[in-house]
Amino acid sequence: MTMPIKFDTLEYTRNLMEAGVPAADAEAHANALSTAMAEASVSPSELVLLRTDVLARIEMLRAAMDAKIEALRTAMDAKIELLQTSMDAKIDALRASMDAKIEKLSISMDAKIDALRADMDTKFAFLNAKIDGLRADMDTKIASLNARIDALRTKFTPIYVMLGLSLALHAINLVKLFS
Repeated sequence: MTMPIKFDTLEYTRNLMEAGVPAADAEAHANALSTAMAEASVSPSELVLLRTDVLARIEMLRAAMDAKIEALRTAMDAKIELLQTSMDAKIDALRASMDAKIEKLSISMDAKIDALRADMDTKFAFLNAKIDGLRADMDTKIASLNARIDALRTKFTPIYVMLGLSLALHAINLVKLFS
């Protein structure tokens, strides 16, 4: 069912003749154009069918694109998950390696500190023994000096007594002289 396009051949012929086209040629042009337009016209049902077909193709294309996007999203999610798992494994391995190195360093440092402490304890013990030896030596020398002082005191006691008596006698003599 074709719907012819409205076409006024008489008006068209007149326009051509006014433009200088001979009447026979103008009529032939008008008839040929009228026939061509009548055969090339599209019916409304054909337009509806064409519209339905185009919409169906668009919907199919949309569904195909949605499927491709979803497949891409799934693939990317899988790759991201794989990368995250790989990175987590590398981080865990690095953490374990660093923990082992820190533990090894800690043991090494503890051993060095213990060795240094033992060395310092030995040196302190040596110094304490030396100090104790010096203290004993000094105590011996002090005791010796105290003994000598006591001996000198014993020697000077009669001199003190004599000096005291001499002073007393001098005092008595002075009192007698001045009295």
